[in-house]
Amino acid sequence: MKKNVKFGLLAILFGGILLNAAAQTATAPGQLPPSFYVKAGGNDGNSGLSEENAFRTLARAIASVAEGSIRIITVIGTLDKESENSDYRGGALFYVNLENPEQVTIRGKSNALENEQALLDASGCGYKVFAIEGSSNVRFEHIGITGGTSDRGGGGIRMYGEEPVLTISQGVRLYDNKAADGGGGIIALDGKVFMEGGVISGNKSGDGASGGGVVVGDEAEFIMSGGEISGNVADWGGGLDIYGSMIMTNGNISGNTAINSGGGVYINKGAEFVMEGGRIVGNESADAGGGIALSGNAWLNNSLISNNKAQSSGGGIIVFEGASLVISGGTISGNQAQLNGGGVLVDKDCSLSMSGGAISGNQANQYGGGVLAQGNSAISGTVIINNQAVWGGGIYSEGSSSLRNCVVSKNRAFWGGAFYSGKDSQAVIINSDISENYAFSGGGGIAAFSVNNDTFLLDVKITNNRTDQGGGIYLGRGAALSIAGGIIEHNAANSGIAIYREKLSPLVLPEYYSLGNNEIFEEE
Repeated sequence: MKKNVKFGLLAILFGGILLNAAAQTATAPGQLPPSFYVKAGGNDGNSGLSEENAFRTLARAIASVAEGSIRIITVIGTLDKESENSDYRGGALFYVNLENPEQVTIRGKSNALENEQALLDASGCGYKVFAIEGSSNVRFEHIGITGGTSDRGGGGIRMYGEEPVLTISQGVRLYDNKAADGGGGIIALDGKVFMEGGVISGNKSGDGASGGGVVVGDEAEFIMSGGEISGNVADWGGGLDIYGSMIMTNGNISGNTAINSGGGVYINKGAEFVMEGGRIVGNESADAGGGIALSGNAWLNNSLISNNKAQSSGGGIIVFEGASLVISGGTISGNQAQLNGGGVLVDKDCSLSMSGGAISGNQANQYGGGVLAQGNSAISGTVIINNQAVWGGGIYSEGSSSLRNCVVSKNRAFWGGAFYSGKDSQAVIINSDISENYAFSGGGGIAAFSVNNDTFLLDVKITNNRTDQGGGIYLGRGAALSIAGGIIEHNAANSGIAIYREKLSPLVLPEYYSLGNNEIFEEE
């Protein structure tokens, strides 16, 4: 597993694109590159150099590529177990193992009539569709890959060997494949996968297995710059299960399902995930992490995590113990969790760092509509708006949490409309705007509870929040609050318009601090 992957993968991505582009432009302008042709009605005794003289089997075309300089194979119509007469090397209907790392393109015609659309179909043979081994460098264009079944990994494609390379490009449809041991669509044990376009959809992994669409092994890298991974199903990582490295700059991971965790993507301990764009939307998990379940390290930059669902916690993202998540810009919106952390759940002994961007419209049925932070979280310059939960509409903190230069507005909860500081919370809020939040019971802006709780506010504006008790702040059960600068005004409550303070809850205010016409209600 190669480290420093955030920047190393970017080099791989752009280097790979240049390499692939060079392979596609080696022919003089206006001249079609030479190709071998394959169709079920062909004959392996033919030259394979035209549609009229096509080979019958893909194996014959691959052998011809290995022997000469032609690096393109054009498939016409469907190739299946009847036409291929395969010996099922590598446990697959189609097999390639080339020593020459120069790229080979296997493609259909982009303008093919319906009966000529290229399809590699392993239905009924009980094997995976394609095995790529050795140093092979294979590019697919305008072709379907379907019907694969594997009692191991990789129902559609299995990659293994000395740094093999696979490119999924425009017009590729990798669908309806199954693998008992993970990677219903693709398993890459070694090498690199470039996904530039196409669709990986409707693939499944077996009971207890992962990566309905793709499994990326710990010695493999997956680079996604386009296309869609959708509608796949697995126990973990409905869309993808990452053990190695992945970088995503564009494309969609959507509508995938995990029976356990990681509806869209599951990132394992030691794995690294870099998202520099693209969308993870509409995925669902029956347990945690509707969009992303993270046990490794991840960097998200200007990305969209939206409308994902978790039946337990972490509707958008769950960060498991020991993991690290860094977010710069982007949006986490419209995600739902039946329990905790509608947008993001940060587990104990892990970290979240977020700068800029927005956390909006997320919902949890218990704690933390936008964020539940049990580990270490530092959020700066972020808009946290229109989230909802029972405790902590915007944020629920049980760890070490800091908010700096944030706007926390229009969130809703029973307790702590904007921010709930709970057990063992050490919360620091600096130069932030907490306004127009609502709590049904207490703490329209902030609610702080527990004897092991310390909350510090510096230059915080708490205005126009509403609740029954403690319009601005509710302080209870021995929680300690210190305020240095800022304002608390224009809040609304039946008691404690500014602050509702239970007895034995320490409150420190500077002598010059003004509450305007607001009042502090103190229990006797």
